[in-house]
Order: sequence, then structure tokens, then C-alpha cells
Amino acid sequence: MAEQRDYSEEVAEEIDNEVRTIVMRAYARVRTMLSENIDKLHTVARALLDNETLNLEEFEDIFVHVIV
Repeated sequence: MAEQRDYSEEVAEEIDNEVRTIVMRAYARVRTMLSENIDKLHTVARALLDNETLNLEEFEDIFVHVIV
């Protein structure tokens, strides 16, 4: 499925670079959030291993202090 672009190779490169920057910033933010909340992630994992499911209230009880 080939489409013809309405912009130059330079603009395509700028778009690629901007998308890459957005994705890398999001990736870094998520890694930080995961590492800062690893204890809560482990608690959720243990609860899921024990119960297979968590309802919203149970999940929120674990993550009550997480800042997104």
C-alpha cells in the first residue's frame, strides 16, 4: 500500500525526529513511574496471583498515592 507524500524528505525527517522525541520522553516518564512504584506493582502482581482479578476499589487501594 503505497501513498504519495505531499511534503519533502526534509519535512518527513523532521516529523520522524519529533515523533521519536515524543516516544522517548513518554518512555522515560513511564520507566520513572514504574521504578518509583515498583512496590505497588509487586503488590498488584501478588494480588492478581492470589485472586486472578482486582476490582477498581482494590486496585485504587494499592495505587492511591500514585501521581500520573
